[in-house]
Amino acid sequence: MIPDHLSDLTVEIGSLPGFGYNNWLKSVSWKAQLRDRAGGARFYIRYCGENAEGLIINADEYPIAVYAVSVETGEKIVLFDGRINGYDALLVEDKHSFMLTEEQNYADQNGETVFEVYPWAAFNIDFQDEFPGKTQFDLTDGRQVDLSFLQRNAFDAFGIIVKNGKNEYTRALELELA
Repeated sequence: MIPDHLSDLTVEIGSLPGFGYNNWLKSVSWKAQLRDRAGGARFYIRYCGENAEGLIINADEYPIAVYAVSVETGEKIVLFDGRINGYDALLVEDKHSFMLTEEQNYADQNGETVFEVYPWAAFNIDFQDEFPGKTQFDLTDGRQVDLSFLQRNAFDAFGIIVKNGKNEYTRALELELA
């Protein structure tokens, strides 16, 4: 299952050579490498939130938003927006009107700012078991969707791993969403 907003911008992967948590990563439902529409794989990261030693966290009561900006084309890609992505935003609380903090440029703990980007998502909710026989679901924004939409988009965890030009990995985002 691939989240809709990233389906045509990613290439699925099995593991990350040299990443220290590959055993864990192999168990994650979906993991991929981000590509811009021209096929480029180098990005700047912009985010709304706070940077806590390389990990993006929310600022007070504001949702997190993370974007990748292609080094080659300037294309801006939404990786995660806590107002619209994941289980909580789709099924628990309507966050569409929530304000974001000001966008900032991301740098890892070594001050690097250009990365390969590896988003991942966990899909641990069995909607057929949670809602037996139900085929249509009401989202917090008023839309009705089918079961397959929820299975692709109502992920219960989401994260982003980045790799800088020195082949150093950083877990830039890790969220539980249900």
